[in-house]
Amino acid sequence: EQSSNDITGIMLVVGSALGFSVHGTIVRKSAENGFGTVHLAFWVGVVRLSISGLAVLWHRDMCPTIFCRGHGASLVALVAFRQVVGCAALGCVFSSYAMLPLGKATSLVFTAPVWTTFIARFWLGEPITKLKFLAACLATLGVTLLARAHRPAHGEGVLGEGVAEEAGESLDAAQEWLGTQLALLAALLLALVMVSTRKIGKRMPPTVSIGWYGFTLLWFALGAAALLGEPLVPLGPTAEAWGLMLVGAAVSYAAQILVTMALQRVEASTVNVLATLEILFSFCSQVTFLRTPAHASSVAGAVVILACAVLVSGEKILARRPRVVDMPHELATVPKTRDALGAAKALAPAGEAAQWTETVPTRSV
Repeated sequence: EQSSNDITGIMLVVGSALGFSVHGTIVRKSAENGFGTVHLAFWVGVVRLSISGLAVLWHRDMCPTIFCRGHGASLVALVAFRQVVGCAALGCVFSSYAMLPLGKATSLVFTAPVWTTFIARFWLGEPITKLKFLAACLATLGVTLLARAHRPAHGEGVLGEGVAEEAGESLDAAQEWLGTQLALLAALLLALVMVSTRKIGKRMPPTVSIGWYGFTLLWFALGAAALLGEPLVPLGPTAEAWGLMLVGAAVSYAAQILVTMALQRVEASTVNVLATLEILFSFCSQVTFLRTPAHASSVAGAVVILACAVLVSGEKILARRPRVVDMPHELATVPKTRDALGAAKALAPAGEAAQWTETVPTRSV
């Protein structure tokens, strides 16, 4: 049963990585269509809260879980911590992308698997195996190779206006230092989100948890819009651009549902390593549909990420298989009878049970 849970969890993470990759592409396109960071965060929050609200109305049995009924204040605090940290992580990610070149920001943000491995060990007691730690480090290396290989052309931003250019522009030292700290903080916060979601487990349905995240994100965006003096409804985008942005928000919701369900089945450290497949899927879509040239370093990074996914998946699946061990020679002789007393005599010294000579295979499951 546990092996089946592991396989299901791995498949859910792969599906979520694909969904987040599609959403990332739509975010890039929405930024080009005139949606800013605050707009995207606000409408993603609206979509998540709306879908979750409809789901709860449809399944009334989930209503008691909204306020953690029957679980006490500790779960309420944990859920609140997860939502606030998630919003803070999103803000740090967007800010680091605005201050740093795309390659450097992505490389730093995706050090999250390494942080997750250590945080999960001390918070949840998840074991740190050599293979798991190696996979986390190699996944970070693979993301770095992929991110550094594809650099935007001069003047092309990551999320629209205000985003640092990769070529031909020297960054202010203070800005680069701050962007680096924000990217590392984002990685740490993302690791905390993974571990806290794993800690919540099945005590709160994914639909309710993501609804709370949408509610928190919505209010964070409202506060940011008030501070920056930005409208929440941009006037520039067309109806098609609005439709694409809302579809992207729905895809993001589905991806978040999948990864939350995966964290109910698989360790947080494993999930975060598999989540780097998002970068691999984005790379494949760029090469396949956008005809982006594949550099040697990007291909190497893709291979490394894929190998890490296979490593952690294989470790989870093979660890649940029944072990076959060699029986000691003195236990390999048993009587041909089913009588329990006769079987016990067979384990006596040879002089006392010499009459038993029938042997059985020396490997036992």
